[in-house]
Parts: sequence; C-alpha cells; structure tokens
Amino acid sequence: MGWAKRDVEDLTLSELIGVVQELHVFDETYQYQEWQRFAFLASVFANIFRKKGSKKYKPEDFIRKPDFKPPKLPKVTLSELIREAKMLGLQVPEKEVK
Repeated sequence: MGWAKRDVEDLTLSELIGVVQELHVFDETYQYQEWQRFAFLASVFANIFRKKGSKKYKPEDFIRKPDFKPPKLPKVTLSELIREAKMLGLQVPEKEVK
C-alpha cells in the first residue's frame, strides 16, 4: 500500500492516529489468522500420531490467544453526528429514519 502526502495531508492528528491504530489492528488480525492456519495443521499432525486414549489436540493448544484488542471508539451522540455532517455540507434528514 503506497501512501502519498496528499492522502494524509488533510487529516487531523487524531484522524491520522485513528488510521494508524486501525492499520495496526488489521495487521495483528492478519498475522493471527496466518498463525491459526499453522496451528490447525499442527493439531492435525499431532492427532494423527497421538496414542489411543490420549488427549485430542486442538489448534488452540499450539497458539496463544490474541493479545491485541481493537481500539476503543469514542462514544458519539446523534446530535454530534448531525452537527459534524452539517459542517461537512451534507444534507441531514429532519425526521428520524426507522
């Protein structure tokens, strides 16, 4: 993924930090999914060669639980969203949409 200055120059610092946090979570999730595949294969091989009556292996026996957590999103009220949308020049419906 190539980024140029024009891609981020209009972002505020908090928006840029949010983008970086999202990319970090995405990368951690991707890496965990890759390792999960190897853990599955390891459990298959371990179960092929295990002794009768011994424990059946699961992928979780070969990989730890993920240590990453998605970033906490700020709580935003509907009125704040409407105000932000109007500041961006978006049309906001006057009646509540159900």
